[in-house]
Amino acid sequence: MDNLNDNWNNPGKVASTPERTKSKCPFYCATFSLLTRDYVWQAAASTAGFGIGPDGLESIVSEGGCLEIFGGIEGVARKLSVTLENGACTFERPSIAERQSHYGSNRHDGKPRRSFWIFLWNAFKERISLFLLVFGLVSIGVGVAIEGSLQGVGEGLGVMFFSLFSVMTTAKTDHHLHFLFKEKQKKNKSNVRVIRDGVMRLISSDDVVVGDVMELRTGEQIPADGLFISGRSLVVDESSISGESEPVNVDKERPLLLSGTTVEDGSCKMLVIAVGVRTQWGRLLACIAHKDDNKPLSLQLNGIASFFGGIGLTLSLLVLIMAMIVSLLDKEALHGVSPVLKYVAVALHILFAAVPAGLPLAVALNLGLRPKKLMSGRALVRQTSVCENTSAVSCICVDRETLTTNQMLVNRTWICGRILVTNDHGDLLVPEIPQEAFNILLQSIQKTSTANMIEGQDGEKDFIGSSVESALLKYGLILGANSDPQSWEATRVRVVPFSSVRKKMSVLVSLRVGRTRALCKGAPDIILDLCERVLDCNGESVQFSSEERDTVKAAIHTFSAEGLRTLCYAYQDMAESLTEYRIPEHGYTLVAVVGIKSPLRPGVKDAVLGLLTAGIAVRMFTADNIDSAKAVARECGILTEDFRAIEGPDFRRKSPEELKNLIPKIQVMARSSSEDKQMLVTSLKNMSGEVVAVIGNRANDAPALRESDVGIVMGTAGTEVAKEEGCVLLLDENFSAIENVVKSARTAYSNVQKFVQIQWTINILALILNSVSACISGSAVLKPTQLLWVSMIMVILDALAPVSVTVNERVRTGPPEGRGMNLVTTSMLWNMIWQSIDHLAKYAILKFNGESLPRVDGSDVDSAVNT
Repeated sequence: MDNLNDNWNNPGKVASTPERTKSKCPFYCATFSLLTRDYVWQAAASTAGFGIGPDGLESIVSEGGCLEIFGGIEGVARKLSVTLENGACTFERPSIAERQSHYGSNRHDGKPRRSFWIFLWNAFKERISLFLLVFGLVSIGVGVAIEGSLQGVGEGLGVMFFSLFSVMTTAKTDHHLHFLFKEKQKKNKSNVRVIRDGVMRLISSDDVVVGDVMELRTGEQIPADGLFISGRSLVVDESSISGESEPVNVDKERPLLLSGTTVEDGSCKMLVIAVGVRTQWGRLLACIAHKDDNKPLSLQLNGIASFFGGIGLTLSLLVLIMAMIVSLLDKEALHGVSPVLKYVAVALHILFAAVPAGLPLAVALNLGLRPKKLMSGRALVRQTSVCENTSAVSCICVDRETLTTNQMLVNRTWICGRILVTNDHGDLLVPEIPQEAFNILLQSIQKTSTANMIEGQDGEKDFIGSSVESALLKYGLILGANSDPQSWEATRVRVVPFSSVRKKMSVLVSLRVGRTRALCKGAPDIILDLCERVLDCNGESVQFSSEERDTVKAAIHTFSAEGLRTLCYAYQDMAESLTEYRIPEHGYTLVAVVGIKSPLRPGVKDAVLGLLTAGIAVRMFTADNIDSAKAVARECGILTEDFRAIEGPDFRRKSPEELKNLIPKIQVMARSSSEDKQMLVTSLKNMSGEVVAVIGNRANDAPALRESDVGIVMGTAGTEVAKEEGCVLLLDENFSAIENVVKSARTAYSNVQKFVQIQWTINILALILNSVSACISGSAVLKPTQLLWVSMIMVILDALAPVSVTVNERVRTGPPEGRGMNLVTTSMLWNMIWQSIDHLAKYAILKFNGESLPRVDGSDVDSAVNT
């Protein structure tokens, strides 16, 4: 029984969020601390009618045991000047405005939108852009001194215009992507129900204040931190914050409700005690800081540009010194200032020839057009530098929630000694099972379900309730599609809801034949202990032998090993003369064991295979148990025989030496906290040299998303905290878009390499030609304006070409560049050298022997030579 699914064995398990695992302070220490912290606040707020400050309320969230210091929830309500029945009063003090003033607003603004000027300043800081601006100013000064105010400014203005155009294009592209990303991050504000002045009101979640009494129902997201007042079978999904997949039962014993979590089942009334940045959700948003833009490609371009610029500066200074020495020897040549300025202008032309002026614009256009192509594939990037990082990704860490649909489905059923199997679409493969057994199972599912089915406007059936209850009800509809409802219809007489103590739900029903039947469902270990009989292969209730019990346990173990959540159904027919509606605690007959799972998203298997084919390792982390994690990883094709699955606590206990050998072998991490995920990403980067992308949706994925080189978030399912940390937003639930993002980034990087090879070949040629011509004739062959025209033509053609470029096989299956990638490879370097030699040889032949090549006689000689 050790491998039974934790969700049903421990349904009341509290998620391991920091606020729930903190040690409880002694009563007197907590009291002294709270009184000290609230002393200053009390003096300012006592006139408003409050008896507790925001720090005191915050301590209730962080240290749940301190609630008793304030007299329980009733005492907190009194200190907030509200009643649990009527809520806040709007026509007496303290007013709603005073509550907002003292405890804060419930608005979550997140990171402020960055203005265009920030992106413009970042673009100006690029080394080549700064050089072009300075060069343009100097060129204007030299040109005016030599040729006059009108004729001398043309060259410098052309350089400055080109630089400004490049900077503006880069800034505009990044700002536009940032704007689109922020627009997609916006969430529609929901309306909530609160009680004010004893009347139920519908208000915006932004207008919720401390002291409001709020009504919560199944499927609603909790907009503020609060305390449970009263309710029915309340189950809350805290996975968005804690990462734990097990739902949490909330009642008066465990009254804390957290902002950002979702009511999975039941309903309740809640007293709001924290809003906005004071909530757990708000603190997560407040802790998010802007990451420094990591631009490995830009750093390499700046480095190589500096190298070529250094060579150009050296040659220009040598030529200037040689020209000055020759002029000193020829005293007539130094008559006036103009010759000296001409030598300076020649030196500037040599220096300009060494700088790849069109490179920033080419990179901006190339990478800027790539996100537009990604948007057609339903992906959006925060800025163009994301393409740089994504092209080098060698490892992708993915949270299980992004691989599965999060819509539960009954996948296996043990009944009458046989197993029913359903596929991912819910179609049932039914062997020969007695009809009576089916009727009892249908009755058990229908009458113990807490979910409800509604029919939408389009005729589609929708289910309201927890994911597990909805899956069970949907399964019942599949089973009963061809059955007569009268064969299993009954009237509920009494219901004992599921609780964390009982770990089961019991229902008493009145049958059409006049008998009474007890139905029960719950955790397998609990239900099996209640059962003394079992339905055999003929659908008859027989004695539950030890051999048959072992067979059932083996089926449960198999289901759990496949990553299924398991629960059992049982029934007992009561005596006809029963007058008291008492639910028995033993003597049940086991009906069935069901296994529930969340199926994979469409295209996940193919996408994982495509990433592996491209040389990218895929790793999965999850808060689920290790059996469930391994089952999902195997189904996706992530986990192979040669690699390992490990649990978060075991991972944390490893020494750095052990981790260094273990990290490359880990493919699955189960029972992982947000710290475990962040530690795994850090270890992959620092110990294995991987370029890591992280795919996550929830708030507890934020640290790993922040630590990663590329953070990817599912657009529709991602939480606000995760979106703030991500740099790639998938606009739908299509996991295969990740493969397209990687391939598109690799294509962009490959195109940049092609442009760099052409650009620097031209720079080498221009540098040599200008240096040689300056030494021979005292003037540069190629002027900056000519080089800018060449660069502009190259940039435009290079920017248009990638739009129609298809992903070749090398990009699809080649190994990733990885960390420390070199933009200029050895083959590129040799190509530039040989192409430069080839072009120089051809230029020399044309220069010194050009007149003899055409072999034209007569009057056409001059026109042929001068073409």
